[in-house]
Amino acid sequence: MITDREHYHGIALARIAAAFPEGMQIRPESSGYRNSYVLNERIGLHLKFSGARIAPWSFNFLANQVDEVATLVREFGDAWLIFICGLEGVAGIRYSELTSGLERVSGGAPFNLTITRRPGHAFMIVNPGGDPIRLPESALGRGLARDASVQPTHARHRLDPEADEPSTQPAPDALEWRAPRVGGIGYPEPHQIDASGAAS
Repeated sequence: MITDREHYHGIALARIAAAFPEGMQIRPESSGYRNSYVLNERIGLHLKFSGARIAPWSFNFLANQVDEVATLVREFGDAWLIFICGLEGVAGIRYSELTSGLERVSGGAPFNLTITRRPGHAFMIVNPGGDPIRLPESALGRGLARDASVQPTHARHRLDPEADEPSTQPAPDALEWRAPRVGGIGYPEPHQIDASGAAS
């Protein structure tokens, strides 16, 4: 059975893949966290979903999820928080762009975020202790594409801290996506995955 987490994560990953017409690589974060992924070995993604049909959408960050975000920030210098707002859409923001109300993440304290949206308008974070933060859906793909510095589709690059050049050895549990242009629209096509979870 497909879980809610798999369903909503699939929605977000398909949207993200569409921003990479030349292809991309994505894999689960290697620490075993269930909600975090690594994009092109350069960006940490932390996915949150709300099944609410209409605004507002509430997202709780429990202590272990705060640890997930902190792990991504330590590993990549920043992290993207990706919010799946029911079937309304997907929004995202860099951790570094969040302001006062979320500075508690660095202290390890749980927190809550609320996202709202008026018809025909962008998503908006109701930011505790700060001004609302506007999250246009179109800005998500552009920001990720810019930060990821797209890697070749068929080579799984893994950054080796001991080497000057990226390694081309397969990253564990990596899944590569191609997003060919179909009628002018990026459409994600996953590689086949065998029973062991390995991408082919």
